[in-house]
Amino acid sequence: MAAGNVTMEMVRAALDPDEPDYAAASALGPDALPLLSQLVGSGDSLLASKAAYLASLIQGGMQVVQSAAASNDPIVRVAAAAALTNVSGGAVPDQVLQGLLADADVGVRKAALQSIAANPGANPNVRSMATQIAANDADPYIKQLAGEVVSGLPSDTA
Repeated sequence: MAAGNVTMEMVRAALDPDEPDYAAASALGPDALPLLSQLVGSGDSLLASKAAYLASLIQGGMQVVQSAAASNDPIVRVAAAAALTNVSGGAVPDQVLQGLLADADVGVRKAALQSIAANPGANPNVRSMATQIAANDADPYIKQLAGEVVSGLPSDTA
């Protein structure tokens, strides 16, 4: 995609299906990120959650995922937590991961733990964070899930 040629109509068309083809939509590239950021803040839970997930598949999309993680909407925060599965190379900042793991919504915490299990390389401190959740979370299911995540992490994970 040539620079500057991505329009909101193109982004919306990619995200409109119930099950978007995220791999194909990611071909919109980094030019779509400002538009995805707008959609994350749009107030439309479904569209915002799809936009956050798509941003995670695009180089440089972590800032959009961070915005989604800070949303007032738990549906959007769940999507941000799930999107962490796609972020590589220790690119998830501590404050984002900690915020999602400490979220008041149990669904957000669950999605964040599942992302850690699927992508332990997203943050170098995942083991210590998951260990704290396993010891301290108020929800018994989340405590158990965190324990399972910790036991499944590679031994070289910090």
